[in-house]
Amino acid sequence: MIRPRNLESNVALKHSIVCIFTVLVAATLAVAIGRAPTATKWGAKGVESMYAAGIICTVSSVLAMVPLSVAAGWFRKQIGEAALAATVLRLLLTVFMAAAYQTWEKPDLGPFLFWASVFYGLSLIIDTTFALLIVRRVAEPKGAVGANA
Repeated sequence: MIRPRNLESNVALKHSIVCIFTVLVAATLAVAIGRAPTATKWGAKGVESMYAAGIICTVSSVLAMVPLSVAAGWFRKQIGEAALAATVLRLLLTVFMAAAYQTWEKPDLGPFLFWASVFYGLSLIIDTTFALLIVRRVAEPKGAVGANA
């Protein structure tokens, strides 16, 4: 079995799990708070669009944590690049999944775009905060032996 080269990967994995849990809780709270106003303004189609946007943004956020978690264990010096890659991956996954959903399901675009923005903003804030925690915890100090000065 291949094991990570440092103990910091365990901390990064814990941060990643907490990040995923936090995104799930935030998305659930957003749905709980926004369901009634969405149903009032846009009806059942609006609620369906809200659910779709929430699922798309949550799944892309969870998948975006993978490169960061892997880099924390095996590619410690590239943790900053992995954090950037996670942000780019989240953006691309969200855009492509939203475009695919829009193409195949033809949702009501008003609530879909509104809730996609809300869910993406929530996941961006949460993921970026946890990515910064992981990078600070895992990155080698500039004066460390073997670090690029």
